[in-house]
Amino acid sequence: MTAGGEITLDKTAEETSVQELTNLVIAEYRKALEERQHTA
Repeated sequence: MTAGGEITLDKTAEETSVQELTNLVIAEYRKALEERQHTA
């Protein structure tokens, strides 16, 4: 998985759960939302 052009998760599909991926995506979304609210 990459974010901002950098590898943020370097695991095989067998080592990664859907919950782990979901948590990463939610955390990135919340971070982006918070940054957007601070600049608005």
